[in-house]
Amino acid sequence: MTNLIISRTCNQSCSYCFASGESAGPQPEFMSLETFERCLDFLDRSGIQQARFLGGEPTLHPQFAEFVGRARARGKSIIVFTNGLMPAPALEALDALPPEQCGIVMNVSTIGKSGMLAPLSSQRRAALQRLGQKAQPGCNLYRPDFDIDWIIDLVAETGCKRA
Repeated sequence: MTNLIISRTCNQSCSYCFASGESAGPQPEFMSLETFERCLDFLDRSGIQQARFLGGEPTLHPQFAEFVGRARARGKSIIVFTNGLMPAPALEALDALPPEQCGIVMNVSTIGKSGMLAPLSSQRRAALQRLGQKAQPGCNLYRPDFDIDWIIDLVAETGCKRA
C-alpha cells in the first residue's frame, strides 16, 4: 500500500490529525505534476493498482481532477481519504468514476470548539449522498466514550457504503 500525499494544506484543523505535523517545513504546499508522474511510474513498476490520495486535504490540490484522470489513464483505481469539504471540480471528478474504480473514505468526525463532536455539515452530507456507494464514512475514536451509533443512521440516510 502506497499513499500519495498530494496536498499539505487543509480546510480543517482537527486536533487529532496525523498530518498536522507534516504541514510544517519547507516542502511545497502541493505535489507537482512532474512528481505525481514519477509516483505513478513507481506504482507501475511496483505492480500497485491503486492511487491512494491523502493530504492535508487532497481534494484541495488545484490539479486534483487531472491527477485522478492521469491515474485512471494508467488503469489505477482511485482511493481518496478526505474530510468531505471538497471543491466542486474535485467532487465532479470523483462522481464521474464508477464505484468499481473509486473509493472515498470520508472522515465525518469533526471536533467543535467545545472539544465535542460537531454536527455533520450540509456540504459533507451532500457529498456523501452524491458519491453514494463510492463513499464510506470514517471516524476517529478520539475518546473512550465516543458514540458511533449516529454513523449507522448516516449510512442509511445517505446511501453510502457500509464498512
